[in-house]
Amino acid sequence: WVTSASFSPDGAKVLTCSRDRTARIWSASSGASLHTIRTDSTPMKSAAFLPDGAQVLAVADDRNARTWNAECGECLHTLVSREGPVSSVAVSQDGSKALCASDASGNYSMHLWSLS
Repeated sequence: WVTSASFSPDGAKVLTCSRDRTARIWSASSGASLHTIRTDSTPMKSAAFLPDGAQVLAVADDRNARTWNAECGECLHTLVSREGPVSSVAVSQDGSKALCASDASGNYSMHLWSLS
């Protein structure tokens, strides 16, 4: 099932992620699937476009947040949470920071990472 959805900064695309280990980029006008990003082993929880629209930040059950090239699906960076699985993500307006939330074992925490 789909666990999150968001628009690209220009509103032309929609980003979804789901329990089937994928994040998908869709055309907002036609609904056509444009690209699929796949993780190796765990379901995706949340994803967001970076402000330039060329990259996606997605979090999964494996304690990692990853940035991906939105056009080819190449993993660019991996950020590892030491607290537990990351459940949601937000990107600052300038694209320099990512805020991720974790609710592992009732230990609610936030992680602020630099994307620069």
